[in-house]
Amino acid sequence: MFLVVHLALIVWTYSDAESRSDHPPILWALVVFFAPILGVLLYLIIGRNSY
Repeated sequence: MFLVVHLALIVWTYSDAESRSDHPPILWALVVFFAPILGVLLYLIIGRNSY
């Protein structure tokens, strides 16, 4: 179950970063891959533009 949630977070972060971030989406996906909880929190706080 953890693996499924982890992969879903990576896919969601990548797809959301494609449309809402100035940084490369693969960068955010790698951050979430190596640090899932911290990576998603960082992305939501600093990586997402508010369009």
